[in-house]
Amino acid sequence: MSGKKISSLLWRGVKFCARGFLRAAFALTALLLIAALGAWIFIVKYFNAQYIGAIATQALQHAFNRPVVMGSIKLVSLNAVEVENLKIIDAGFEFYNEVLSVDSVVVRYNILPLLLESRLEIEEVILNRPALNIVKAANGRTNIVGLAVTSREVETGQQFDLQTAGGARQISIEDWSIKDGTLSFRDIGANESHSLNGLHIFFDDLKFNAFSDFSLNFVLRNKIKDKVIETEIIGSGSVNLANFAPQNMALEDGSFEVRALRRPLLFKLSARDFTAPQTRLTADLPAFTYDDISLFLPKPVSFALPPAQLQAQINFTNSFNNIDAPQITFKNADVELSLKAQADMAAQKITAGFQTGDFNAEAADYFNILKPYKVRGPINARGNVIYDKAKLSMSGLEIDLKGVSSDLYNFTVRGVYGKYAAEQNFNVMNAVVDEGTFKVGRQSVQKIKGRASYEHKKDNFYALLDNSRFNGQNIRMSVAISNVKREQNRVIKVMTSVDTFNPKEVFDTVVDFADALSDGPSTFKPEAGDMAWLRNFKAGLPDFMQNIKGSVFAKRFESPVLAGENFNAEVNVRGMVSGMARLSGKVDARLENGTIYKLQEMSDRYAALGIAFQPFVIMNNMERAGSFKVGQVLKDTPFEIMTASADFNNGKMDINNFYLDGRVIAAAVEGRVDWVGEDMDLEIYTMFKNTSKRGALSENLTDESGEPALAFRAHDTMQKPSVQMRSPKKTGSKIQTARAKGLRTSFGAIQKFVRER
Repeated sequence: MSGKKISSLLWRGVKFCARGFLRAAFALTALLLIAALGAWIFIVKYFNAQYIGAIATQALQHAFNRPVVMGSIKLVSLNAVEVENLKIIDAGFEFYNEVLSVDSVVVRYNILPLLLESRLEIEEVILNRPALNIVKAANGRTNIVGLAVTSREVETGQQFDLQTAGGARQISIEDWSIKDGTLSFRDIGANESHSLNGLHIFFDDLKFNAFSDFSLNFVLRNKIKDKVIETEIIGSGSVNLANFAPQNMALEDGSFEVRALRRPLLFKLSARDFTAPQTRLTADLPAFTYDDISLFLPKPVSFALPPAQLQAQINFTNSFNNIDAPQITFKNADVELSLKAQADMAAQKITAGFQTGDFNAEAADYFNILKPYKVRGPINARGNVIYDKAKLSMSGLEIDLKGVSSDLYNFTVRGVYGKYAAEQNFNVMNAVVDEGTFKVGRQSVQKIKGRASYEHKKDNFYALLDNSRFNGQNIRMSVAISNVKREQNRVIKVMTSVDTFNPKEVFDTVVDFADALSDGPSTFKPEAGDMAWLRNFKAGLPDFMQNIKGSVFAKRFESPVLAGENFNAEVNVRGMVSGMARLSGKVDARLENGTIYKLQEMSDRYAALGIAFQPFVIMNNMERAGSFKVGQVLKDTPFEIMTASADFNNGKMDINNFYLDGRVIAAAVEGRVDWVGEDMDLEIYTMFKNTSKRGALSENLTDESGEPALAFRAHDTMQKPSVQMRSPKKTGSKIQTARAKGLRTSFGAIQKFVRER
């Protein structure tokens, strides 16, 4: 074949291929144009914002059974549409009729199910800045009643079946997100409102009638003491919306982190019935101090609480106004605390009863104000706390002591077993002690058995010490103090029964207690000299004990001057303070089978006391002159009975009656003693029974019966008294008159107190 022929054949082939290619390209282009036109027509019909918006509007109206209003609607992309200014209205409420308002809603969906099956599969609904407003009308109706959500679970989430003008439609929604939402509750009748702000929630595969997982965080804002307090809460769990029927809603496995203190609080929460929730709560509480919660407390309290765990069952009723907590338990390493509480939020009142198990007071010493007392040993407590209109009070507090020790100011307590109880917010306090030791200064009380009470409003204190040991001897004592805090009106009533009564020891006891109750030992420095015994006594009297009523009984009375048995004394004085310038009242006392010690020695040692002993000294001098024999009078002189009765008026003592009788001597004393001015004016009558006459006695040494007797007047200052002899003729009658007069009391009250022992 020639070259021309070959070229011709190739050219024809090229032309044929070119024509085929052009025809194929034209056909393909036409087909693509037809497909694009069909797709455009389909997208315009099914993928425009208005179409998607209409379906979403129908779904929302179907879900909430309420009218839905939308602002602008725009197609963000082929699989996303955004609706702005969405509102769901409840026309039954003239005011606050927006059930839900949302700044914008973004709906992301799958294209193919919509293209192939006319079914809308929504992957996620995002609500930006939604506000759910729950309103309760004055008649009790709420705007969320009547929500009618009908759905069923499918593989792609929750499916809604809708009947629209275009026929039946199916919509399934998988995930929901809420960003920066607000949940508010308004009670129109009670004029109250509450809100949760900054609410972020993500629902994974949300189901409207089954449990769905969620995660959330939001901020609580409250105004306390003119400060806005924000509390951030982060949590997750499962919730059943129960087709928006609140009484059937439930929360399970809720875990929340509450950032209210400097350290977060961790909570686990389950709840049933959102109209009247029944909740179970577990919380891990961090260690915290007053600084962490100072805004919630009316007054500063220094404390440091360790980490603890909280378990509680809490029920809400009456639109969350009434709260009942039948079981709340706090546990930490030291103590377990159980509570039952009720709260009426409308009345701003909370009542709670609590009880602890046994715990060591030293280990649980969380309050700085208690640490100086060094309380230690096992105790348990129970009581009731009331918070009423911002006022905190306590009633029914009981504390069991099981071998507790403490250092209270300058008092030492060891091994105390008993019970402490307080009522009416500590207005009434009672304590019972069955065993223990108490020490103050030089004084020690062992085997304490007794009780005490204090009424704060009445300002009265009462204590009974029964069958105890005081400084080694048996004691029974009752103390009643009225007007404890009002010094001028304070009255102390004392009944005391002891084995041995020693005035010096009593004075030492008073000094030790006075020092302990003050800031420390007194600055008083004892004097020395003839009148030191009186001046030291006057200067050492504590102001606390200025008004005293009471009685004393002792099997034995012991002092450096005299001793005896069956000592009885009854006192009713006021103004017994340092200096004795206001001392007024009366004193009666009786002593039996006693002894006056060493008259000569005491007369030489104490000037004032020597006046009382002058008759014996004079008789001794006369004995040396040979008149008669005094015998043992100047040594230890026995007597059978001694009675004394005196009235005080601003430090001046008038002797109502003084009588002494025995086998050796008998005596009577009349007159007055000024303990402030330290002077006296006394008439002393003495008869001598145990004498041996050596000769006739002159008339100025006998009474009318011829018995040896002396009478004299002692006056002027105690330090340098003057003595004037008197006629002794009436000595016998004076003593008989004093014996007949007796005392103004039979000591019946103290004797009854002794018999009760």
